[in-house]
Amino acid sequence: MTAPQQPAPVATAVLRGVTAELVHVAMTSTTSATRRDGLSVRARETSVRVQAALAASGYTTAGLRMPATAADAAATTVGTDLALAISALVGDGVIHPADVAGVAFYGDLGFDGSIRATRGVLAAVEVAAAAGLRAIVIPTTSQGEAADLVPDIVIYVASHLDDVVAAYTEAEGTLGQAWVPVAQPAPEFDLADVRGLPGPRWALEVAAAGGHDLALVGPPGIGKTMLARRLPSILPPMTTPEVADATRTYSAVGSVGARVEHRPFRAPHHTVSLAALRGVPDGRPGEVALATHGVLMLDEVTEFRGDAVAAAFMHRTTAQIVVAANPCPCGWFGAAVRECSCPAASRQRHTQRLAPIADRCDIVVAVPSVSLSDLRDAPRGESSATVQARVVAARAIQAARGQLNATLPEAALRLACPGHDAVPTRTLRVARTIADLQGADAVTADHVTRAAALTSGAAALAEAAS
Repeated sequence: MTAPQQPAPVATAVLRGVTAELVHVAMTSTTSATRRDGLSVRARETSVRVQAALAASGYTTAGLRMPATAADAAATTVGTDLALAISALVGDGVIHPADVAGVAFYGDLGFDGSIRATRGVLAAVEVAAAAGLRAIVIPTTSQGEAADLVPDIVIYVASHLDDVVAAYTEAEGTLGQAWVPVAQPAPEFDLADVRGLPGPRWALEVAAAGGHDLALVGPPGIGKTMLARRLPSILPPMTTPEVADATRTYSAVGSVGARVEHRPFRAPHHTVSLAALRGVPDGRPGEVALATHGVLMLDEVTEFRGDAVAAAFMHRTTAQIVVAANPCPCGWFGAAVRECSCPAASRQRHTQRLAPIADRCDIVVAVPSVSLSDLRDAPRGESSATVQARVVAARAIQAARGQLNATLPEAALRLACPGHDAVPTRTLRVARTIADLQGADAVTADHVTRAAALTSGAAALAEAAS
């Protein structure tokens, strides 16, 4: 390779959290040893990797020079390797500049020239399309993230640097286009598996229908996590924008190549750090973001730090939150199968910690202890598909109001529930959801009574804590 007169900028993307920014990078060959003076460790690693990939493809270089703009991109993100290699080949005349005009290249390179699965592919495709580029080349293993999710741009895929070079230098060289992956099977968590808990099952359905946060309080091992784990299965199927949003987020944390087609369920441990929960600005998203369009469960919620619980409720956007807790430190207060061993003062402190957390949730229900014989004799309940159909119908009614009942402004809620001015707002929200589940235009006294049974738990906890 001979030294070029000018660098040849090539379009790529740099990852900024869950979104990307379009940039142009350049790498040129030199007649001397590779110049890496002044580069960060990450930029130097990129330079070595790109040079090795070029050599593996038969383009031996005496050295490479990475201009400051390219070094900045390489030092802060992933995915720029392929564009840097193409830039070096364009600069040396191997590839004609006009052929790659309007084309972005995104992907990490291996030392052998392979194009590896890379974080942030969907975000890179989206920013390239928004910039008006005609095409983008991405790793073959990442095509499932972006195929058919981004219009107005052609998505090409390649497995090796050789494939890309051949497409631009050989008469019969071509790149394949991204294809839509086979739909993922739904997770095997069905509400029919839950036996003997009709009350909590009903609470789960109402929570799903109205988008209400839910608190489950009961002894250990009784099924609180089992219930919460099945909430995604009765939520409406994800829309295409929701699939893109969730896929973009998961790709940013390294779940590359996979499309998120089913609502996420996240259950971080109570020792999770604030950074891992909230994410880092312009960095990797946290557990709250990963639960977007799905469910965030805070199990053993009284063991979480107070600021962590506050952060979960504060920073979530479209995720529903389910909190679960024991009724006391030992877990058996009020249980029929075992006596509580906690001192009264210990129970009081536990309740004082739980009450304000439960107060953040519209629905608070006690999950009772059930004997094994009763569980064995209990029939299987309705399937998730059956319950989901009712949830979808109820949400369609709410869509006409513009928002789910859980977030409907109070003025709009009162307008949708005439004649119930004395009913507390939280109870009225849940009553409106119960009416929607039944397809009723008006909220009745029966709806309010049933809603009060689902919302009174928070008040009972607050009273016990005082």
